[in-house]
Amino acid sequence: MAEKTAIELLQEFADKTGRQAQSSVKDQSVFAMHTQTMHARIIWFADNPGSNRFFAAFSNPKYFGIRAIYSGVFIPVDVPQKALVHIRKKTIFDKLKFPNLRKSEKFNNRKLDKKLVLNGEQIERAAKILYDQKIQHEILNFMKKNPLYRIIINDFDMSFIPEFSTKSYLGLVRIDWECDEENIENLFSEIKQFEKHL
Repeated sequence: MAEKTAIELLQEFADKTGRQAQSSVKDQSVFAMHTQTMHARIIWFADNPGSNRFFAAFSNPKYFGIRAIYSGVFIPVDVPQKALVHIRKKTIFDKLKFPNLRKSEKFNNRKLDKKLVLNGEQIERAAKILYDQKIQHEILNFMKKNPLYRIIINDFDMSFIPEFSTKSYLGLVRIDWECDEENIENLFSEIKQFEKHL
């Protein structure tokens, strides 16, 4: 029996928990006589019927870095769509002060500035979220428990979820597809903590 794909595992999880998943698989191969088939894959579902909390997993071999393959949970937020924010844990490269291609900002919170990197474009447009003490507390707690994850605002094209084609979003994301059922449920719980303060 063939091993199940990540998209099949997530579809089964959605079905088992009464969630309606939407998915697509598109051939991204470029040559007519290609020897390796490449596919773009997407699956997403709401936490509950009518909920504004979504889990999504995306992969496309034509992209690079975290944008090529990621998954996470997302909620709408009231900030301009031009505000692009990416928060991640600091690495050794940040401590060595290698140049960063994106504008970096400070949280004006010593604990957060010491442990996390905040970068993006037009970050000031998301100030009401980023500089709120309760949200900063949630950011620090989440990143302590989930060092592989990142917190983003509008940093990826999430227009495949109709809710985010015209609205901004906040997401808790990681590189690769999260297929562990317990971890997905925990992510929905974590995003609810952010939602309380928005």
